[in-house]
Amino acid sequence: MKKLLYNSIRSFVLSAFIISGLSVNAQLSWQLSIVSNHSKATICVDKKEASVVQKAAEIFRNDVFDITRQQLFIKGKPSLKGAVIVAGTLGRSDMLSRIIHKYKLNTDSVRDRWEAFSIQLVANGSDNILVIMGSDSRGTAYGILELSRMIGVSPWVWWADVKPTRKSELTLEIPKPVFQHPSVKYRGIFLNDEDWGLKPWASKTNDPVTGEIGPKTYGRIFELLLRLRANTIWPAMHECTKPFYFVTGNAALADSFGIIVSTSHCEPLMRSNPLEWDHKTRGDYNFFTNKKSVIDYWNERLSETSKFENIYTVGMRGIHDGAMEGAKTIPQQVEGLTDVFKVQRELLCKSLNKGAEDIPQIFIPYKEVLDAYDAGLKVPEDVTLVWCDDNYGYMKRLSNERERQRKGGSGVYYHISYWGRPHDYLWLATTQPSFIWQEMQKAWVYGARKIWILNVGDIKPAEYLTEFYLDMAWNINAIKPEQVSQHLETWMSKTFGIENGPALKDIMNEYYRLAFIRRPEYMGWSQTEPTTKTKSTDLNMAEFGDECYSRLKQYDRIEKQADSISKLIPAELKNAYFELVTYPLAGAAEMNKKWLNSQYANTFAAFQLPEAKIASEKSVHAWEKIQQLTAYYNDSIENGKWKFMMSAQPRKLPVFDKPVFAEFTPTTRQGTIFWLEESSTPMLKGDTAHLVLDNCAKGIYCFNNNSFVIVAKPDWLDVKQISTNINASLPADKLSLSIIPKRMNGKTVEGLLTLRTNGTNYFVDIKAFSSPVFCKKDNCIQLNASVFTHNKATKVGYWKSIEGLGYSQSAMLLQPFNAKLNTDISQNPALEYDFTIEQADSALIRLYLLPTHPADSNNAMCIAVSVDNSRPQLFNIKTENRSPIWKENVLRNQTIVKMPWRFNAAGKHTLRIISVDPDVIIDQLMIDFKMNRQFYHVGL
Repeated sequence: MKKLLYNSIRSFVLSAFIISGLSVNAQLSWQLSIVSNHSKATICVDKKEASVVQKAAEIFRNDVFDITRQQLFIKGKPSLKGAVIVAGTLGRSDMLSRIIHKYKLNTDSVRDRWEAFSIQLVANGSDNILVIMGSDSRGTAYGILELSRMIGVSPWVWWADVKPTRKSELTLEIPKPVFQHPSVKYRGIFLNDEDWGLKPWASKTNDPVTGEIGPKTYGRIFELLLRLRANTIWPAMHECTKPFYFVTGNAALADSFGIIVSTSHCEPLMRSNPLEWDHKTRGDYNFFTNKKSVIDYWNERLSETSKFENIYTVGMRGIHDGAMEGAKTIPQQVEGLTDVFKVQRELLCKSLNKGAEDIPQIFIPYKEVLDAYDAGLKVPEDVTLVWCDDNYGYMKRLSNERERQRKGGSGVYYHISYWGRPHDYLWLATTQPSFIWQEMQKAWVYGARKIWILNVGDIKPAEYLTEFYLDMAWNINAIKPEQVSQHLETWMSKTFGIENGPALKDIMNEYYRLAFIRRPEYMGWSQTEPTTKTKSTDLNMAEFGDECYSRLKQYDRIEKQADSISKLIPAELKNAYFELVTYPLAGAAEMNKKWLNSQYANTFAAFQLPEAKIASEKSVHAWEKIQQLTAYYNDSIENGKWKFMMSAQPRKLPVFDKPVFAEFTPTTRQGTIFWLEESSTPMLKGDTAHLVLDNCAKGIYCFNNNSFVIVAKPDWLDVKQISTNINASLPADKLSLSIIPKRMNGKTVEGLLTLRTNGTNYFVDIKAFSSPVFCKKDNCIQLNASVFTHNKATKVGYWKSIEGLGYSQSAMLLQPFNAKLNTDISQNPALEYDFTIEQADSALIRLYLLPTHPADSNNAMCIAVSVDNSRPQLFNIKTENRSPIWKENVLRNQTIVKMPWRFNAAGKHTLRIISVDPDVIIDQLMIDFKMNRQFYHVGL
């Protein structure tokens, strides 16, 4: 038992040091017994400490109790004997001052820093004193809660039911002093689009007495933020929610937890307009025509909030997420906002009795406000610019060289949940972690270091992504580009055991990859604002071995893997596993099954194929399973703890609907019906079909499969029959055709496959090519960008593969992020890809890039492409926000560059991709000799 305890604690301690970026000695010699069979440690916190420190001590005491069922004492004076934990803030705790003096502790690593802390053991006779030293109150609180991490308590102990392992004894190893401080000053979350999760859950389940997102709910949220080392909240603010300051106790509670309250892009000076602005009594929310009423409205709130720690949003938009009323042109908007800044800053100075430069203020150029800023709006130099992504994770712009010199600095407002055009993604949290890493690292390089806010929707089911983002905000260097998924593995190992971590990392990485290709919410191929009907996907069953089947098979595989691991999870973590793994993964899988089987059903019904009924039943079953999973989440976990939290149809968009199928009459045709890959229709009686096997296998679906025989086949052709009884993801039984190279007489052969059913022969003329040198496969060459032949670095930069990024999970981006590229592009970094073709031919070259935006909005987004030393062709992938091409790009997370090319000779060729602008990310490439091919994505 003790050995297991030691190994478990050692694992958590090592992880803590890895996160903090500190080295760890191999020999762990210093330890503190928190609970043993004969003693318990005492927590000592000076009574003069701020409330947040007292709360952190109580949280840690409760964590120890959850593990050991032993209650530690919290004292306001130092204990004279036994194991002692002293937590104090420099300049505030007399107790800490005496210990520093007595033991000659060095305070340089903490003093005068923002929210820094150190943890160290000092000998006190036969006992040890664990000293937590904070530079300020929040720093001290973070230091205390770092102990909770070290003893194995997850930040999600309450919010995801990650229950710690029970132990009778608890010992903490501190091999050397720990020192941590944040990279980003203000770090927090925005509770948004809460209509279908957080609000109904809070008002009906968690706090039905208040019936709102009130202190009982916010208390849990603030505790979570402290555990995640965050310090800022943008409260929920939709019309369904009573405004934060209208609920008694919310503001005071935030202050007691040391949480800074701020507001979103459309809530200036702490005002939540949708329910706070009363048109009947105040008139129009129009600064041009109703200025006095608007000013009075702002001033009223400042008088209420001036005693609390806040970050004030300045500027003005409409009542909610809309444009400023009264400004009909951008010049009018610029003029109005200039006056707004002046008035708001005067109000702030008067209310807080401070100079404007000493009051934290942010300006968020979101949507149309960015247009005003780019048109010349002058923002006061001490105000922090908070740059936004395009709502789909791609940063719209960042600070240029001049803006990086501003006193107010800059920050980021980032989405992992969104309501709006072209389509919401409010249901599951599927943003690829490496994508977040890439965008936030770029933001950091361009100076966005003052504030990071993450739109988390309802918090659940975005637990992992929230922690990932806030871990980056705490320590920007903690996650390396070649080890992004190591963070996920560590998180899964801590949550579900080190024996399950590696497998869960692989499963969830595939979950994120598949969703990066297409989010579950987008699988209906519909859009919103305006809302359109669902339709068949762009995945093509006639290409790349059936794109629909491939995706179904990939989801089925990880769904089964996750189900297998669930059987190994201990009982106390079953609910956590369902919340963090089973529900999101199975939900995504079933949404894909619903729409892809619906597509099969409609396609097959058009030809009266009996498999249409089977596919429609699979589709409906997938919808039913989503309802069952959601009902279990809401009704069964922790005896209904999360009832009303999870909705299977946020905003009731068409993608969530139960599929409906028209009645159809199955064919009366007897015998098997054959449908060849690459064909848009089944074979007809007497048909001779044609198929090319070039270094790849292809298939023939066998519908209405009563019986058939292979009458004849070439000796070099291997034919395998795959039954739906074995592979349930298949829409019908299938023949897999592949070549046996050693039986081929040369690298090119031709032969006839004859199939007979119901007394009729069907003929398939097959041309086969096989060559170890020949790179073409399925009449195209497909490559992940990371599989280059040459990576040509120069003095100005180099291309680097980022683990886990893109469809390929290894997309290439230019480093450094802010590389100063040459106008002579021959001097810029380049990627080269060598390949061989067997004959002269025409092709369509496709480059698959992430739809990023330039960090400087004045720049283009260009990439140059050349073949065999030809003159490079320049392509600009920059898009306008909300344009049709931008919508398509963000829904598929790719922008596609197309370049027709004529290869005039057989043999070796080289494709060269040359950097022109630094923000381009290359994911995959394809040289397609079937130039009119219809498909969704590269079939790697």
